[in-house]
Amino acid sequence: MTQFLNNEITRLSLPTKPGLQQNASINMISFSDWHDGHSHIMHSHRDVSEIILLMYGHGRYMINYHLHDLNPGDIVLCGTEQIHDEFPSADERYGTITIGISGLLLPGLAPGQFVPKNCSPVIHQSSVFDELASLAFMIKKYGTEKDVSQENDPSLSSSLLYHLNGLFIDLVRKTAANVPAGEMKINEICLKAEDYINEHFAENITLESMAQKLFISPYYLSHLLKEETGYNFKQYLLRRRLGQSQTLLSFTKMPIGEIAAATGFSDAAYYSRIFAKYIGMPPSSFRKLRAENAPSYI
Repeated sequence: MTQFLNNEITRLSLPTKPGLQQNASINMISFSDWHDGHSHIMHSHRDVSEIILLMYGHGRYMINYHLHDLNPGDIVLCGTEQIHDEFPSADERYGTITIGISGLLLPGLAPGQFVPKNCSPVIHQSSVFDELASLAFMIKKYGTEKDVSQENDPSLSSSLLYHLNGLFIDLVRKTAANVPAGEMKINEICLKAEDYINEHFAENITLESMAQKLFISPYYLSHLLKEETGYNFKQYLLRRRLGQSQTLLSFTKMPIGEIAAATGFSDAAYYSRIFAKYIGMPPSSFRKLRAENAPSYI
């Protein structure tokens, strides 16, 4: 498989294919290598659905409160508003292609979703993996480069992108439609806990207060969280806060102190220390790193 050793994000504004519901189109392609340890931890996207292709390396992926082991050739389908977290193996390079799609609307599903909640969002060793990866490389190439023929005839590039985008979206729809139904058991308590944390993570919430809202014991809730996600309550809450702060650092000009307060950290100095511990650099360095190549969505 093709290897790429530098993180590279391409913003795209592609023509759409007539007949696609809501004019679904690719708006971002990211080629990432996580050997540097600067991944974007627990977060979600409001208006963009993502397809993640694991090109090389091994790791784990958490989505909808389930942990999935990933191997080269696997595909992750992440809908809008779905919290996801990535855990690359520490002893090898971990390369992914992430494709952002706006306006996704598949039959029988809520806007932005690839599969029902009781279906696994991970497709192992998909037969269409190489085709999706090849299309992603082609879209990136013709969406950002101009060769002599394109300069002589700009409509050539536009026409090619038009068809590549249509091919990719059609292939995504067929892939999602073939995911086995009812493959994944959903723990409703964990889903309610996830919703509660997503709504209140910036507040001073505790395991006890959340358990009271969900009408279960703190001990049982803590056990469920650990069993389903690998995190206890404090660890999950911290990663959610840090992930949201990464999003704000990447896509806003908010002062770091305001970001700390907006994501549940009462002390900016503590926020900077804990950010550096988990992300590998202070917030100011992370913002500088992402300033020139951040994708154009939140």
